Amino acid sequence: MEIVKNHSTQIHYYKIFAKGLPHARNYGLKLAIGEVIIFCDDNVIPSCNFIENHVQGCNMSFSKEALIKARGFDEQYRGSTRLEETDLCLRIRRAGYKIVFDPKAELIHLKDTKVCCCAENYKQWFYWYGHNNVLFFLKNFNQYLFPIFITSSFIRCLQIITSPKTKIFFHKASKLA
Repeated sequence: MEIVKNHSTQIHYYKIFAKGLPHARNYGLKLAIGEVIIFCDDNVIPSCNFIENHVQGCNMSFSKEALIKARGFDEQYRGSTRLEETDLCLRIRRAGYKIVFDPKAELIHLKDTKVCCCAENYKQWFYWYGHNNVLFFLKNFNQYLFPIFITSSFIRCLQIITSPKTKIFFHKASKLA
C-alpha cells in the first residue's frame, strides 16, 4: 500500500466484493482515466522501478484503447482464472496490437492462502482447471483439435500436481462462485 500512497495521483486502489479477477480488472478498466493500465495482484511487492518499467505498456499493463477494443477480460474465466490473461493477449493481438515482455518490470509474489483465486480442495481446483482450459480452447482453436488439446491439458495437469516444486494452496475463507 506504500506505493499507492507515494503515487496517489497516479494509482487508485479499489476494493470490490464481487468474486473473480476478470470482473475486478474490468471494473478497474471502467474507472481508469490513464492511457496505460497496470494490473497486478494484491499479494505482490513491486520493484522500485515497477511503474516506470510499465510505461511502455508491457507485462500486465495495456493501453486502455487496446483493452477496450479487445472487450476487456472475459468474466467466464472463474476459480483460478487460469488462461484469462492469455485469452486477453490473443484478442489484443487479433485486434492488431503488439504484446511486449519487459523483464525489468518485476515484482515479488507473496504466498497468500487467502486470495480469492485459490480453491478449497483438489476437486474444486480440478474443476476450475478443466473449465478454464476448455473455455480457452473453444474460444481460440479449431474444434477438430479438441482431442489433442484435452489430452495435452490432462498431461500438463498431472505434471503440475505431481511435481515436487508445485504447491497448490487451499483455503476455507470463502466460497468460490
